[in-house]
Amino acid sequence: MDESLRHKNPNPILGANPLSKLTFWWLNPLFRKGYKGWLEESDMYNVCPRDSSKLLGENLQASWIKEMEGSKRGGKPSLMRALVRVFGVQYMLVGLIAMIEEFVKLVQPVLLAEFLDYFSARSTTSDIQAWLYATGVLLCTVTMALLHHQYFLGSARIGMNARVGTCALIYKKSLRLSNKSLNESSVGQIV
Repeated sequence: MDESLRHKNPNPILGANPLSKLTFWWLNPLFRKGYKGWLEESDMYNVCPRDSSKLLGENLQASWIKEMEGSKRGGKPSLMRALVRVFGVQYMLVGLIAMIEEFVKLVQPVLLAEFLDYFSARSTTSDIQAWLYATGVLLCTVTMALLHHQYFLGSARIGMNARVGTCALIYKKSLRLSNKSLNESSVGQIV
């Protein structure tokens, strides 16, 4: 991105309230602009500071250094362990969202069955219980919709951040190599 645009379009998610983040309401200005005409690069928001290549590269490099120190004691360094150390907590939180969504998917048919039972001739379900079951089905549907998209956004963001951090590590390594070693090695050996 052009440096002159760096402060022009701050990312609105940074100042968005939790409800706006949950419903993606913070994206409405961009959607309106796209509805009125073509979007240009200057219309795009800046990258969130927590998603910056510099920060992700530094965090992953610190984790990789710990892996290298562990390999001096007899272990083998693992990029996967370094990635888990950096992104593991975020991934567990996204996994928790997925577990809650799956639980709600299991509860909804049970509530729906109880609600439909209200309409049978031999039903002992009261009107209030039927309303509660119907409300439960509605809440399950809304909850699944909200959690499903948060889960996919979180998964995509973690994957993107892992890729960006790994690319930053590879780039830093390529800058440290001498011209002689670059000429004597293939790209696969360098990486």
